[in-house]
Amino acid sequence: MRYTAEEVIKGLRNPHVAFRELNRRYYSSKKSYYSEGIDILEQDWDNLIILDACRYDIFEKYADTLPGNLSVVQSRAGTTEEFLRGNFQDAGLNDTICLTTNAWYEKLRDDLNAGFHQLEYREYNTPQKLADDALELEKSHKDKRFIIHFLPPHTPYVGPTADKHLPPYEDQHGILSDFYQNDVSEETIQKAYRENIERVLPEVKRLVGSFTGKTVVTADHGELLGDRIGPIPIREWGHYKNLYVSELIKVPWLVVESDTRKDIVAEETNDRQDGRLSETVDDRLEKLGYKV
Repeated sequence: MRYTAEEVIKGLRNPHVAFRELNRRYYSSKKSYYSEGIDILEQDWDNLIILDACRYDIFEKYADTLPGNLSVVQSRAGTTEEFLRGNFQDAGLNDTICLTTNAWYEKLRDDLNAGFHQLEYREYNTPQKLADDALELEKSHKDKRFIIHFLPPHTPYVGPTADKHLPPYEDQHGILSDFYQNDVSEETIQKAYRENIERVLPEVKRLVGSFTGKTVVTADHGELLGDRIGPIPIREWGHYKNLYVSELIKVPWLVVESDTRKDIVAEETNDRQDGRLSETVDDRLEKLGYKV
């Protein structure tokens, strides 16, 4: 693994970054994902709702607000990029429609070659709009599996705590990865994270109550919120590739059964590039705190 001069200088100026990288090297896999995690495409579902960066232990505290049976599973990923490569690479998903507000789907669209029947990336800042689109699209596609990938509880944070103590929505990149350089308390971040979960759960409940068929609610990966990790014992914030600690790979698996199942039909893909400039997607990812 090679590093740029800029990365070396950053590590020298900020030892925490260097320790983080050493921990990543410890967990690093020869594969582009965590191979011990579940393959979500081999699981039984008609609709899959994904909450980005949603920890199992915190989701569990809200489980009684949703129907279904909750268990914990291991994800294949510490980041969305790993999640997509570990589950959707060359998957031939022409029986599946995916709607998402996570720009990694658009960034990796060609590289993944997932073959979705339809892949729709939306630049929405509110989960309500994505849920509205999903319900409208499902009305005319009862014979397709659906994947709905919400951005919350991933940053940017929205809610009373974020409004009072954090930068504006578009300026929160680095709020976790550069936590020790920010003038923000641990309690503020942890509370803002919980409020971001609370912001998306009503839309999850709306989809679960409206979708046809068996629905599963899960996460692509978790989030570090000041947890102590190893082997170099540091407290860490955010989520990173090749860092397979329990707070990142343990995710919820909430199963909502249905008396009615979909009759799934695979058809020729309608998935087409929509002409977005890659610069727009890269800008979106950078605002989420990613280096692209």
